[in-house]
Amino acid sequence: MKNNILLILVLVLLSGCGNIDLLTSEPSNKAEFIFSSYDFGDITNNDIIEFNPQGIYAVDKNTILVFGAIERITNGAKRTFILHSIDGGKTWKEVSEPKKSYSIYHLAFLDDGYGWALGILHTNDIGNPVLWRSFDNGETWSEAISINATGASFFPLGIKFTDKDNGNINFMDVMFVPSDRFGTLSTADGGLTWQET
Repeated sequence: MKNNILLILVLVLLSGCGNIDLLTSEPSNKAEFIFSSYDFGDITNNDIIEFNPQGIYAVDKNTILVFGAIERITNGAKRTFILHSIDGGKTWKEVSEPKKSYSIYHLAFLDDGYGWALGILHTNDIGNPVLWRSFDNGETWSEAISINATGASFFPLGIKFTDKDNGNINFMDVMFVPSDRFGTLSTADGGLTWQET
């Protein structure tokens, strides 16, 4: 219960922060720091940059990850982000290579440091799922791996691994007629290949 209250408090604090200076975790107008590794073009005072965290994942009391998408509202450019803290949220570092037009929706970790981030193409929030892998509690991430999912209307509902090889993704096919179809993709090789089960 205490962890749930802490998570809700952190989410409320983050949602009210606006732009975050990743060097100090203090609210600021220094959004350029976030975009230093990604080409959004020239950022001007007239631009609206939106920080859209999808969630927070605490690996332990000091290791925390915030993930989602960043969008330049004025031209619709989007890209993924994973922010990593090893000091309980006092300082943050962007640890994943941004992927254009995608958002990260879910993270899963094991006790031994293995982790996965699940994202999808940001076209009406459906379709083209991708997976990033980490072997060091989220400090570094692999390049995105495409997941062959059934249908172009894949929306991820969650991801869970039972060990470093075996995991599942629950999804919804929002275009399935007559009503939404739910399914599960399974992997036995750490997320390199997936089969619907």
